[in-house]
Amino acid sequence: MTNKKVWFYIAIILGVAGILMFSYLGFHPLLDPDEPVYAETAREMLQFHDFISPRIYGDFWYDKPPMYYWLVAVAFKIFGVGEFAARFPSAFFAVGGSILAYLSGRELFNERAGLLGALVLATSLEYFYLG
Repeated sequence: MTNKKVWFYIAIILGVAGILMFSYLGFHPLLDPDEPVYAETAREMLQFHDFISPRIYGDFWYDKPPMYYWLVAVAFKIFGVGEFAARFPSAFFAVGGSILAYLSGRELFNERAGLLGALVLATSLEYFYLG
């Protein structure tokens, strides 16, 4: 398979997954019981300038490892505090996961299987919801 064709397929996956994941990222309020908590924890990391000890509503909260909070805090710094920034890391990694599905399927099976697997993953309802 030519290198141009691989990049063309990656561009297709980026387009489909990117449109699906980023289209309405900041238009809905944070819904799930976890989304507001993760966003608030990242916001408080920025507020208290403490990136080692996560807090929720001022109390220390060591429920999860802090890497995701760090990613959301970086998104808050770049885009400002809001729904879009709170969801940006998940959407970014969902698009990346679709590309990895293509590359893995391509190596394990063939080009067609990798492309179809990536597109099926990107258009799956639960993957979209979680991404």
